[in-house]
Amino acid sequence: MNDYAFKLASYWRNSLADAENGNGALSPSQAEKLTVLPSDSLAAGCLSEAQLNQLFANEPDDRPSIEITLRPWVYQARLEHRRARNGLPAVITPVICQVSVSRDGRLHPSAQTMMPRDILEPLDRDSFAIGAQADLDAFLSAEDGKRFDPPVDAEALSDEQHQDKWQEYLQFCMKMFREVSNGWDGKADGFELADFGYLFKEEKVEGFSRHIVALYDHLRDTRPAVPLFERFAQRERSPDESCLPANGLFAERLAHAGDEYALAPAQRDSLAHLLSGRSGDILAVNGPPGAGKTTLLLSVVASLWAKAAVAGGEPPVIVASSTNNQAVTNIITAFGKDFSTGSGPFAGRWLPDIKSFGAYFPKASAEAEMSRTYQTRSFFTELESRDYLDKAQHAYLAYAADAFPDMQSPSVAETVGRLRDAIRCRQQQLANIEQAWTRLVEGRDAIQALLGEDPQAAIAQLDAQQRACAEQLTEVQALLARFKHYLAHEPLLYTLFGWFGPVAGKRLRLAKLQFDETASDLQSAASVGEIEARLTAAVAQASKAQKTAEAQLQQAQGLLQAEQRQLANWQSAIAVLPIPADKPATEVTLNDCDSWADTSLRFEIFLLTTHYWEGRWLIEVAENLSEILKSRNKTGRKTLEQNWRRWMKLTPCLVATFFMLPKELRCKRHDGNGFVDAYALDFIDLLIVDEAGQVLPEVAAPSFALARQALVIGDTQQIEPIWSIPTAVDIGNLISAGLLARDNVDDDYAAFCEGGRSAANGSVMAIAQATSRYHYDPDLARGMYLYEHRRCYDSIIEYCNALCYKGKLQPRRGPKPEGGLPGLGYLHIDGICQQSHGGSRHNLLEAQTIAAWLKANEADLTERPDASDHPGMCGVGHQHR
Repeated sequence: MNDYAFKLASYWRNSLADAENGNGALSPSQAEKLTVLPSDSLAAGCLSEAQLNQLFANEPDDRPSIEITLRPWVYQARLEHRRARNGLPAVITPVICQVSVSRDGRLHPSAQTMMPRDILEPLDRDSFAIGAQADLDAFLSAEDGKRFDPPVDAEALSDEQHQDKWQEYLQFCMKMFREVSNGWDGKADGFELADFGYLFKEEKVEGFSRHIVALYDHLRDTRPAVPLFERFAQRERSPDESCLPANGLFAERLAHAGDEYALAPAQRDSLAHLLSGRSGDILAVNGPPGAGKTTLLLSVVASLWAKAAVAGGEPPVIVASSTNNQAVTNIITAFGKDFSTGSGPFAGRWLPDIKSFGAYFPKASAEAEMSRTYQTRSFFTELESRDYLDKAQHAYLAYAADAFPDMQSPSVAETVGRLRDAIRCRQQQLANIEQAWTRLVEGRDAIQALLGEDPQAAIAQLDAQQRACAEQLTEVQALLARFKHYLAHEPLLYTLFGWFGPVAGKRLRLAKLQFDETASDLQSAASVGEIEARLTAAVAQASKAQKTAEAQLQQAQGLLQAEQRQLANWQSAIAVLPIPADKPATEVTLNDCDSWADTSLRFEIFLLTTHYWEGRWLIEVAENLSEILKSRNKTGRKTLEQNWRRWMKLTPCLVATFFMLPKELRCKRHDGNGFVDAYALDFIDLLIVDEAGQVLPEVAAPSFALARQALVIGDTQQIEPIWSIPTAVDIGNLISAGLLARDNVDDDYAAFCEGGRSAANGSVMAIAQATSRYHYDPDLARGMYLYEHRRCYDSIIEYCNALCYKGKLQPRRGPKPEGGLPGLGYLHIDGICQQSHGGSRHNLLEAQTIAAWLKANEADLTERPDASDHPGMCGVGHQHR
């Protein structure tokens, strides 16, 4: 790992830990992990001996101080029937201080004091808040923090001096709290101020981020070679490279997920650019909801699965991830319902009880619940048993016998071989189409280069030119022959005395009388010999012109004949596709074939690939079942990789949140003294990040070290991430990591943020845009772009185009049908948005108007065929009120 990536790993790790430890809204279990600080110790700024002994336990004797997190004020929710009011946190700690504790028990503020981001607007709707982040930023910009470092022995403060400084610091904290929260005291929201504070010594992150932080720590301790992480963490933007041509990598885009709809051109181009990638590549694919990102994802997985089947090795490890369960369950749901089943003997699955092409690895506490809906880790455990293996083999061979009736009592291995041959046959058909098109285009280009836009007219012109040259040659040959005949019958005296001037002149005049006076080149000759020489040269020139014209005509005719041969070859190659009867081969393009191939050849390859890997799974489990069962509790990397590759034979994509993914790829290794924690770095073949515009860089970054290549899908024009780190704290973390210099903070911080890497304002999508090698549409964000939108009515997309997409989105649903509600409408409601001390906003008149409108239109809303569209519209209106 290079130095810059190492510094970023430290910065992201500490930012994540700050965010995790810096939550202001706490559950009872979170509060129980904190140490109570009595109010008298807080007021004195000095800890008791018992607390000091607890904090300095296991610390070196020569360590003069340690860092802790202090929460000086604690607000506890009043209980109603022994429970906190619905929707409210159990504990609010509105101020968080980073404090140094010296051996004498004194507290010294050591870093920027802050109010937790999770209780400051903007937040997701209905979230509890007591103030706004903008107000905190304004306060910190105007007020100097009251930090004071522990003095050296010679400058030790007296108790009174330390007390004064500590009280001044607490007053600063209280002023910040009161101004940002607009005097919030908790009473209106059912909170009471406790007579104690909390302190916490960070030894181990215990929250949702603990697995991510652990992977960060491993990366920092070992500094391994992790090309994809280094690309994600690179300082400079990647230089733009030329995009592939339209319909690029036609034969390498092997498989497609459906037999009804083909990929749109932009989806096709995104797939081709991904397949052309190399280790360490990050490809950004931009597109709003409804632009076909999920469809693209399915075809990506299908193509990589099929490519591995052709190669005959192990399947690729593909992982899709995001930050929240809703995003990942959306992916896993698509893998269960959006792959087409097909028809005929190769349709569907040949193994029983497999309902999806994806698996979901949730947190351990959710495994039982999630396993009822999704294929989780327990799903694979149940399949890897003797009972299921016997049942699955019987079902598989029954399907195989139906699909290959010429095989007598087929075995699993024989079936797998036939399936792979069938995949390769269709792969060759795709290659034949691509090669035939290339040769046809080359032939047509050669014709156009030689003959222009109208080859037949050019051929006629060449033919006329060739005939004219032949006639010219005949004429000059006749002139030369006639002149030679004249010379042969010329009087002997003229020949003998031709040297004599008067005779020579007469002889020349007589010779010129043999030619038309318009033949100026001959009439200007100075001698009879010159006339003969000029005639001879004219014959040679005409002969050369005639040969050139004849060669050009033959070349043109040859090109036309070659085109006909290539056209016949093209017609033969595309005969395997479902070409419309009214579409002659001369009018078929590779773009046409791309669409037809998606829903025919490529979908057939996907079905064949499915059964190929099912067979490979049966063979592996049958041969190694006892070893598989014995290795259930093994934690080495070899076992982990074998398990994952085996699972990928049944479900080509595994889905997990970024909070769980590091744990799933954690393993053990022996360092000579014993087993230590390790990770399967550089193992995932493709990491897919969905909804990347909402993913924080520090949450996703270490998972890039687990992968070789990444596909990052999202839209920076949509909802931003919820950033938990204020700008002031972010700058402090960057300085601490050595990524910013103190002497030029403003300019350097702005430059750093441009790449999307900041924990205070960045996103994974912004980083992917900067690190992607392609800029598909110069008018829009870097990376690839999806344009076709099929979800919303055209009027909605026209509005989005005018708002932020520069007219590039292509609406495909059509206009809203006549009658009923408008496709897009606006009604101004003259209400007032009010905010309580608790932070929640409400607009009473707007809420009443919406409720009345819903009630008045209830029948129409519930009876319309597209009634499911309307709750989403109401949700949008509510969110942007």
